[in-house]
Amino acid sequence: LPLFQPFKRFGPSSSAVRAIVLSPSTHIAAMPRHHKRRQTDELSRHQREAVKSSWGKVAALGVEEVGVMLFKEIFATAPEALQLFSFRGETDLYKSSRLQSHVTKVVSAVGMVVARLDDKAGLSSALSALGQRHAFAGLEEVHFNVVGQALISTLKAGLGTAFTHDLETAWAALYSIIQKTMLQEISTMKTLLDSVVSCGEAVKSSHAASSATPTTASDNDSSDLAMPPVSAFTRQPRIEVEPMRDGTIVEGKICLSTPVMATRLAVPEKQAAQQVDQRDHDTPDDWVKRHPDMVRLTGRHPFNSEPPLRKLQEAGWVTPAALHVVRNHGAVPKLSWNTHRLQVSGVPRSCDLSMDELASGKVGPVVSIPVTFICAGNRRKEQNMTKKTIGFNWGAGAVANSVWTGVRLCDVLAYLGITKVSEQHQYVHFEGPLGELPQGSTGSYGTSIAMGWALDRERDVLLAFKQNGEPLTPDHGAPLRTLLPGCIGGRMIKWLTKMSVSDKPSENHYHFFDNRVLPPHVDAELATAEGWWFKPEYIINHININSAMFEPRHNAFIPLGGSCTHPTMKVSGYAYVGGGLKIIRAEISLDGGKSWEIADLTRPEDEIAAARGTDKHWCWAWWETEVEASRLRSCKEICCRAVDSNQNMQPAHLTWNVMGMMNNCLFRIKVHPMKDSSGVSGVWFEHPTMPGNEKGGWMTEDAGKFDPEQAALALPGHRGAAPKRSVAAVWSSGAAVESVASKTASDVMLAGGSAKASAQAGRLVTSKPEWLTNGIPMEEVSKHSDEKSAWIVVKGRVYDCTPYLEDHPGGASSILLVAGQEATEDFEAVHSKKAWGQLEDYYIGPLRNRSVPSAPVVAPAPQDEAFLKKQAQPLPLIEKITVSQDTRIFRFGLPSPNARLGLPTGMHMLLKAKVGGATVMRPYSPMTDDTTRGHVDLLVKVY
Repeated sequence: LPLFQPFKRFGPSSSAVRAIVLSPSTHIAAMPRHHKRRQTDELSRHQREAVKSSWGKVAALGVEEVGVMLFKEIFATAPEALQLFSFRGETDLYKSSRLQSHVTKVVSAVGMVVARLDDKAGLSSALSALGQRHAFAGLEEVHFNVVGQALISTLKAGLGTAFTHDLETAWAALYSIIQKTMLQEISTMKTLLDSVVSCGEAVKSSHAASSATPTTASDNDSSDLAMPPVSAFTRQPRIEVEPMRDGTIVEGKICLSTPVMATRLAVPEKQAAQQVDQRDHDTPDDWVKRHPDMVRLTGRHPFNSEPPLRKLQEAGWVTPAALHVVRNHGAVPKLSWNTHRLQVSGVPRSCDLSMDELASGKVGPVVSIPVTFICAGNRRKEQNMTKKTIGFNWGAGAVANSVWTGVRLCDVLAYLGITKVSEQHQYVHFEGPLGELPQGSTGSYGTSIAMGWALDRERDVLLAFKQNGEPLTPDHGAPLRTLLPGCIGGRMIKWLTKMSVSDKPSENHYHFFDNRVLPPHVDAELATAEGWWFKPEYIINHININSAMFEPRHNAFIPLGGSCTHPTMKVSGYAYVGGGLKIIRAEISLDGGKSWEIADLTRPEDEIAAARGTDKHWCWAWWETEVEASRLRSCKEICCRAVDSNQNMQPAHLTWNVMGMMNNCLFRIKVHPMKDSSGVSGVWFEHPTMPGNEKGGWMTEDAGKFDPEQAALALPGHRGAAPKRSVAAVWSSGAAVESVASKTASDVMLAGGSAKASAQAGRLVTSKPEWLTNGIPMEEVSKHSDEKSAWIVVKGRVYDCTPYLEDHPGGASSILLVAGQEATEDFEAVHSKKAWGQLEDYYIGPLRNRSVPSAPVVAPAPQDEAFLKKQAQPLPLIEKITVSQDTRIFRFGLPSPNARLGLPTGMHMLLKAKVGGATVMRPYSPMTDDTTRGHVDLLVKVY
């Protein structure tokens, strides 16, 4: 909207800011894509009526009342703006006659635009006239921001619940029209003000100078306000006008911070306990209510806990706060929303911020974002069963997903006067309450992050005060905590009390002695003796890729006989990764990791990320598949793994570290045969461990012990049919890859289908009945050895490849090299399963004499004759020249010193050899040309 605030000229420059106007860019971007073009051009009748009606209700409060509300919102958004104005000693800003004059003009301008909504030509003319006013000279999109955010807050305050999402969309459409017209009129003015908000001592000194020497207002500017020179301002990053998303639950859903398209996410109902657990009596936490199903990992106190995997799965993609993983180093502090203050130091504007100030949007827009929280110790018990670490036994449930509501750290820092990294502003420190913990000089839990990270809006670092639309519970940091998406839980400070900025990282005890992954040879004593705790390269921040299985559950049983047998069994789990990356694939293996089968992936965050306009993914993915029950008879274990968008993949085996953190090896479930009480045969499943001190797990001393009291039937697959996805390759125990494609296609496909295939020719060629019935003699095959007719023999079957010469990916020459000959070895060496399937389209009949003649003996070539023939010939390696660590020149000898290779420049030769009993054939282009006599050189990269 053309909200303008005339300012005095300052200095000799004519490029002074004359107004603040509202930017619609982010609001129009928030609309559904199919509405954007229409709403950018004009408003619908419904939208015009909504805007006029809503403005009429707000304007009914009175011009001065609305204007003062608006300017209060401006100064709440950017308090430093107060320093830009001089009211000649008047102490009550909001009673100033000059301010009232300004706000009256602002509100009148709004009314003028709204009144002309039904007159398209009149509205355009009015906007053009406003854009040509001297007061708007030099404006650009950056000047729309502060007032834009303030206007939204004013409308919400004036209308309350009547300010609906549809109404906000209608105002956004109006903003687009106004901005488009206004910017066209003022586009010739190039000089811009660096920022609307001043910060630091430069502004204070400049303001003092401007107060001491008042400037003279222009005749066109009826204002007594003075501003400091442009040099007094510090460049600020562009601040987008972002709607408030305060986590309010409407019909079970929360409106997320998604500027591209409005998005709501369903959140679970509260499952909080109604009373204090008996186990918390006589502990410092005897006032905290906790869910009775949470598994306690460190006894009664302190409370470190995770939900059973079954409960975590049943809760759904968004986890209730009561079933969310908890990591407490000590007693939960009793903090109150009303009295709690965040103490901020080391910034240009040190202050104490109340919870109401943070939640009001004063220091920045309140946002709501779904983020998965992961403890770095997730799956630590597997490490403890290998060798004891210094940590307690987390199972696979130290992960949860919630919608978090708060203020972005970058906005808070901008409010405090920091918008870029500087020599003295390099790290942001966070601390919990003093004396909370027994260790460290202050007894507080603290850490720090780099300033570049803190200021990066894409990283979505929050000071959070809500979880799933409800105020934080005591165990989760009430009333205020930090939230660092994509990072380990140990870098997030609960009960946030202090925040400071420094040129050095935190020296808090827990910043050094917690959350590190040290090399596997380093135990606790060596780490202390050699100072490993203080090596910065071993600190961990971003979570690594990981996955685990919900189902089949530990102690689950599936019958493989009798009336209860289901054709398939459900296999499901979760996967996550840090750094904003995305899980792109989840797989299972039923043969110990030799081959892998892809699962169906569920990523609800895809739509959310698109609506946010980012490629960052902060949430876990869920996956599911089903396997044929009959396959479980011979299965020894089921394992899973995940792959992210950077192609990171879980390792096959565990790597121990002294803190037992970031364990992400393949999650393996053992499969054991057994009979149930009625004598029905089946199998039962055993997870690697159970959390805390719970019994069970194939890595524990209870390995192989079925617990009937904890038994349950494994769930059948939803479809009742396993996915038909063929496996590409199987990793053999001899550390070689056996191509399933070649083996299955040649031995199984051809053998299984030969009877049927022999009765008719392939669909792309013609044959003769006698060829199909009696076979084709090799003498006939040998006649078809050029581009006019190219036949080959593969596994005793004759194929006419002539129609495929032009389409062959390797060129016609690859086929012509073996045309008229036995080509089984050559074909097996280089072709895929797809090629074997295509081959049958060119079948013309069986070879009459299945015995394959031995390869003809090739006489040595005359001295000036080309060496290369269609038949393979032996070449002796006469010299190996080392070029570099991984590059060699292999020199092969020709039959005589004067012999030449006979290969035109730019073409390749085929080398064939037996490797591990299989034929391997590869093309190479020699580095020597046909003028070289007696030898041929190949430049080869060796691995």
